[in-house]
Amino acid sequence: MGFKTGFEGCFRHVLFTFLAAFFLIAASGCTRSCGSTPEKAAENYLKAFFENDLDTTWNCASERDRAVKERKSYDMIHEVESDTIAAKLAKQARVSIVSAETEGMRAVVAASVVMPRLDIVVGDMLGFAFGAAASGMEYGEFDRALKSRYLKGSVPRGASPVILFLVREEGDWKVYHGWEMDKALELERWEKYDEALEHWRAVDRIIPGHPVAAARIEEIYRKTGRAGPR
Repeated sequence: MGFKTGFEGCFRHVLFTFLAAFFLIAASGCTRSCGSTPEKAAENYLKAFFENDLDTTWNCASERDRAVKERKSYDMIHEVESDTIAAKLAKQARVSIVSAETEGMRAVVAASVVMPRLDIVVGDMLGFAFGAAASGMEYGEFDRALKSRYLKGSVPRGASPVILFLVREEGDWKVYHGWEMDKALELERWEKYDEALEHWRAVDRIIPGHPVAAARIEEIYRKTGRAGPR
């Protein structure tokens, strides 16, 4: 009896450990992937962006981007309260991939995003808020009125073009944001020109002809007295 009980206990422990490891591996695989093609990666990223799904947008960022930014600071900058009018309207965005051009390990994807015109909404909200304040409306009543006005009513929509640069990493495509440009500028301030140059060259390689990268590379060559690229 004791052997059977002990065996069952060990079996349950081993089974639990196996299942936990399986789900962790499965979850890790799911969150790691952004898209097997540039088009799919761009679509997944943009949909997650407008849903304010920070786990997905972070995982869709390239390794070079994530290497120079902490997740905590990323969340602080991009997190939006889900109950706000802007967040709810953003979730109504519809993404369409227009074109994709791939060259080796990099790609450029053009997309079109159709969503409520937030610029019109913000301008209208300011006028509405002024009127509400003048009438002595309570905040709770004001918030309910806003949601009724913009979420249940007809909000003008518009289409905006979006261009994304992507890089291929171990068979998966990721969005390249160029966050390392901030790091390169910081390195320049500390006169660490070799390290800064490495970042600027990466930007120029992934986004050919980037005006800031080209200008900074030329400036570093000038400051260090090096011969520029031929």
